Amino acid sequence: MTKPILLFLVAFFTASSVQARTCLNWEDEGLSSNYTVNGLDVNFDYSDNFIGADAFPTYAVFPNDIFGGHTGYFNVSFDNNNVNINERVTLVLTFSSPVRNLEFSVLDIDQSSWDDNITIDVDGTNAKQTTYITLAGNAVIADNESYFDGWEGRASAASTSDDGNIDFDSGNDQVTAVTMQYFTGDDAGSNPNSQRMGLSDVCWDTEVDLVVNKTDLSGNFSPGEIVNYQITVTNNGPMNAADVNVTDIFPAGSSLSGNWSCSSSNASCVAGSPVGSGASGNSDINQQVDINVGGSVTFSVPLLMSTDPSDY
Repeated sequence: MTKPILLFLVAFFTASSVQARTCLNWEDEGLSSNYTVNGLDVNFDYSDNFIGADAFPTYAVFPNDIFGGHTGYFNVSFDNNNVNINERVTLVLTFSSPVRNLEFSVLDIDQSSWDDNITIDVDGTNAKQTTYITLAGNAVIADNESYFDGWEGRASAASTSDDGNIDFDSGNDQVTAVTMQYFTGDDAGSNPNSQRMGLSDVCWDTEVDLVVNKTDLSGNFSPGEIVNYQITVTNNGPMNAADVNVTDIFPAGSSLSGNWSCSSSNASCVAGSPVGSGASGNSDINQQVDINVGGSVTFSVPLLMSTDPSDY
């Protein structure tokens, strides 16, 4: 008696996507305009429109310093000699593919001789119109005036405190670009010097397109014969995928005739191991793997089919 193997291996033919968590860590990446983080391109544009040479705007990464209670951050500072609400620093984060669960903190928006003001737009929409914003403390408030609709410093915050932080979390919504404008508000003194803000590490999830294919190597089978098949998982991007769990429970009436094996191309059969690492096992497949963009892992499985018809 013969049976087509496809009858109980069809469940292995599928496609899926996973969420990959990634962070732009300033202390690791340094200051640049273009980053590639885990296969995703991130453009970071920082600019200003200060008139004259009195402001001395500075952009820098401080990997070990604490600001807004956060260690390691991107810093913006300027030393303005007058109040001009139209002179602003503009920061733009743009992702090459939409991301979800985008999280970061704007650090230390507060008030002293200066008056920190900031607006945050998400894909052209004012973040105040979303549910993405949480104020960490009492040094910063939401404000709407004739010249801006955003957040303003209302009290001084210590550099080790998060009282002036604005926490951003987009949740499951997709985001492609975030624009921030930072400037001196009209409540500042006549000489709002030493004004500064920070930006924490930026983290997000990206959907990774994983395709799972089953290949029959044996066609039909007869009881007592060995059946060979392969499961291949391919990462079609847009970014690398880590800790992907591949699970396969062998069909009724079968048992391994030898160890299954895993081979990899631009991937690893053992999560956290170097690219090219393989693996093997002697029970149902339940394996965590890493697959870079364009890479794949292939599981080869030899099954011995039972000679007892009641097993099927």
